[in-house]
Amino acid sequence: MPTEPSNQTIVLSLLRGAVPEKADELCRLWADHQHSVEIAPSRAGLTLNATSKRIKFDTKTLDFFWLLGFAAWRAVEVYAPALVLATSTGVSIDAALKADHGRGQFEFDFKQRIAAAHSLREAGSTAAIQWPTDIPLPTADRASLGDAQAKAAFDLVGLAFAFALLHELKHVMFRAAG
Repeated sequence: MPTEPSNQTIVLSLLRGAVPEKADELCRLWADHQHSVEIAPSRAGLTLNATSKRIKFDTKTLDFFWLLGFAAWRAVEVYAPALVLATSTGVSIDAALKADHGRGQFEFDFKQRIAAAHSLREAGSTAAIQWPTDIPLPTADRASLGDAQAKAAFDLVGLAFAFALLHELKHVMFRAAG
């Protein structure tokens, strides 16, 4: 029977996947500092912090990164037409936005996604909010997302969370060094 990977193994795999060119260095840093990874219970607010001995986060914070990342990716559909028009014709971005009469519903949907992310941040758990129907639920299986845009958003969310974890690893290192 296969064993479940430890929290440390999962986090280290995420980091190595996000910056494969630094995988050996990350493994060395990880081994040198002998810190633990703690998954905290979800609560209102977000949990992502470190001491000299551990990095702690909750699964709701992961879900927040996912929701905000996918919402931000979807912002492209809202504002890209105006940006293309402005850069290709030389009109101001304000004029291009005013000329985009189809933007209304897209912008409304985008604002709803951002509102869902704000709600998630304040909620006690992910289950306490209504997840936007056009954003897939978090998954570790990139291939299951289907289209290239969702896969790109997946990659960006992974990079963003890896960056946040590396930031916390620096806290571990600085605190351990005194």
